[in-house]
Amino acid sequence: MRSSDPAPTALDRHLRRVFGDNDPTGFGSGWVAGVGSLLGGALGFFAVVCFHFPQLLTAPVLRSRYPVPLLRGALQTVLIASVLLGLFNVARRRRKVLGLTGIFLAVAAMALGGAGVPLPDSVDTKFGLGLEWFAINLLVLALVFVPLERALPQCREQRVFRPEWTTDGAHFLISHLLVQAFSWAALFPSRLVRDTLIPARDFALLGSLPLPVQFLAVLALADLTQYWIHRCFHRLPFLWRLHAVHHSSMAMDWLAGSRMHPLDALATRAGVMTVVVLAGASPSAVALYLAFVSFHAVFIHANFGAGLEWLDPCLVTPRYHHFHHATEAEAIDKNFAVHLPVLDRLFGTQFLPETRWPRAYGVSDGPVARTYLAQILDPLRR
Repeated sequence: MRSSDPAPTALDRHLRRVFGDNDPTGFGSGWVAGVGSLLGGALGFFAVVCFHFPQLLTAPVLRSRYPVPLLRGALQTVLIASVLLGLFNVARRRRKVLGLTGIFLAVAAMALGGAGVPLPDSVDTKFGLGLEWFAINLLVLALVFVPLERALPQCREQRVFRPEWTTDGAHFLISHLLVQAFSWAALFPSRLVRDTLIPARDFALLGSLPLPVQFLAVLALADLTQYWIHRCFHRLPFLWRLHAVHHSSMAMDWLAGSRMHPLDALATRAGVMTVVVLAGASPSAVALYLAFVSFHAVFIHANFGAGLEWLDPCLVTPRYHHFHHATEAEAIDKNFAVHLPVLDRLFGTQFLPETRWPRAYGVSDGPVARTYLAQILDPLRR
């Protein structure tokens, strides 16, 4: 742990007492296998429960879009892998709680029907939690970014379970569980403008362009909109109290990007989607943009130190965005662009030293709460 890192939160310490030990955690020690077993077993159990209760636990906006046979195959693979990894953990570690818990969850999921749980012909509920969305995203992002950060880290001494990881995990969980509510609220302004204030015939500006051209146009238009919304959140006191939650992490990794006040996230998404819809982008172009954002927004927060200087002129990289989170005076209120650095160059807000990385991260103008609930409520009280 670096001297600038915060102490672990109470929940960090509790989970370490339950699952941790003082044995080595290197490759072959069984620790990685135990974590993988627990993660896979938990996500597999969640998935099976979602198959049993899709009307309650799955988001209606996403249900019809899932390739169910592919998901069943992935679920079966995850459950088997969880058992095997758990057995390896049990064989290699003196304290076997990780592996045993992972095996228990995987076996329980199999006992409940596993990947063979039948789905109803139709599900008519209009609201449900996005538990399946949380499980899919956590599995995919963890499989991509954890190995990437361990192979080429910017901060080598930073652990996967660094201080306050449970706070960021809570942000990740809640934002995914409430994906339907967030989506509805973010799209409401654009729908209001489209359906009430402007005739439908005016919505054809981008829709007639080839899909690759549309995607680039949507990316540029969305980032320009987000750039100015982002600057407002840094300039106006009430908006900064909301946005300071996102900046309060003192360690950068793939999970840190999830730390964001819901009102901050909703305002930004609503503004971006309103502009994109008014520009007449096709649903395919919007979907392609959202898929790109889903990975790129995680990537730029990652603890990933590979040399990507060749990308800096045209695309925001981790080093570029890390300076936006830096506490040093020269970097404050710089690098507002999320995707296209040309916006910062154009509006005079770019700060990117040639080789070095930021010296420290966090908020320099006052403390921010460290637990999830306090981070949500405190900005509204002051």
